[in-house]
Amino acid sequence: MAGITTNKKFLRQASLRRPPVEKGRWASKGTKPLPEQATIKNIICVMIIHICRKVLFIETRVKITLYSLSLFFGSLVFDFLPMPRTYLSYKDNAFNLYFVKIGWAWLLSVVGSFVYLTSATYGCGKTAIIQQHMARLVVGTLVWGLLTQWLFASIESATGTCLGKSIIPDKWTCITSGFQWHAFDISGHAFILVYMNLVTVEEAQAIVGWETIREMLFHEEHRRKSDSPAGAATGGYYSNAGAGSSSAPAPTGGSSSSTASGTSYDSYAGSGSYSASNNGTDTWSSSTAYSSCNSTLNQDAHEEKKDTVALRSLSNSDFFIFKSNYEDYTPYIRALFICMTCLSIACDVLLACTIMYFHTMPQKVVGGFLGIAAWYFTYKVLFRGQWPGLPGEGGLVRYHPLREKLRETHVCRKKSTVITKDNQAVPMFMGMPMYGAVKKEDSRAGKETAGKETAGGGGRGGGRRSEGGGSS
Repeated sequence: MAGITTNKKFLRQASLRRPPVEKGRWASKGTKPLPEQATIKNIICVMIIHICRKVLFIETRVKITLYSLSLFFGSLVFDFLPMPRTYLSYKDNAFNLYFVKIGWAWLLSVVGSFVYLTSATYGCGKTAIIQQHMARLVVGTLVWGLLTQWLFASIESATGTCLGKSIIPDKWTCITSGFQWHAFDISGHAFILVYMNLVTVEEAQAIVGWETIREMLFHEEHRRKSDSPAGAATGGYYSNAGAGSSSAPAPTGGSSSSTASGTSYDSYAGSGSYSASNNGTDTWSSSTAYSSCNSTLNQDAHEEKKDTVALRSLSNSDFFIFKSNYEDYTPYIRALFICMTCLSIACDVLLACTIMYFHTMPQKVVGGFLGIAAWYFTYKVLFRGQWPGLPGEGGLVRYHPLREKLRETHVCRKKSTVITKDNQAVPMFMGMPMYGAVKKEDSRAGKETAGKETAGGGGRGGGRRSEGGGSS
């Protein structure tokens, strides 16, 4: 009994004994710290930003269609059916004087600040990158000035006459003489409000994927600390100030796998070989349905690998600037994004007032058309090249296109993954196959086939009996 008691005590102590704690460089391998818990303030701010994105990021085609229809049909209706006079129908109302008349100054102040802070963040404070993205607003200002100060004035001067004294040739002399100048006056309100709104929507695209940068920074900072012995001990980054880490090379071949991110991308592009032991009949129809997305997934997977290692190519100084700028500027960027949403809403409301109260239908249609044409020329043609580029692109950190590629890849993968049984698609519920539904359908099909065979057999038997009766 004494020996048994001693063994029980020894086993109890052995079970309570803790395994040795791993120390040094390899202690953090295989583990990642959890990010900080989101605060109520951060959650509310993200919700507001989400609502603003829903309002601001209406599809551009839809906006242009609504603008075109409202400028034509709406103006046509209100030309024949005048609206009752309100405060907004007078030209000296506060919104017209302090918003529309200096609308481009509002855009430069709000959108310009947003472009500066975002480009300073993903450009890691590089002056050349900031100037490159601010150049879009400079080009937009030149287009605005060229159209409003030269083209509109030239058309009005060429098509006008002085009422009451037709011998006066120019507008300025006619007005200073106390007469009225009558000409084809292109609606500057329709032009500036449409153009401002479209430019605001385009420049706001830089915030797409902005909230994912925090997670990227968190994991990259942990990786840099864990990969460096000095960093793991002191909590700093690498000791070298050159290329950020053991710079992960960009993938060149179609069969290499990313060990840095811990994900094998070959599984995205290869033909599947799933099989389940359900009477040996279940297979994964990857070779047929999945083959339509093979090339797309292969290309997107390697592009995804390049994006996931974007922060690793940064030097320690650039990474520190990127992290500090993101943390310092993000509250201001969110506030400016909310202001840009309010700016867009104000443009839409005042455009509706312009349609109801000011100018004629042809003047408003031409002004709105020129606003759409100026936006298309700049953001769909001129800015598509290397310089100055589109918002959110051309920086040292590629965060903007990653979310769209991942979304397209997941949609394609979700549609192509099909489980079949006896060359018949199995219904899915919450990602799980419903084999019971297939069995029920098989039993119904078997009963219907048996009934048809029975009916056919009965008919053939009756035919034989009738033939026999006839022969007898």
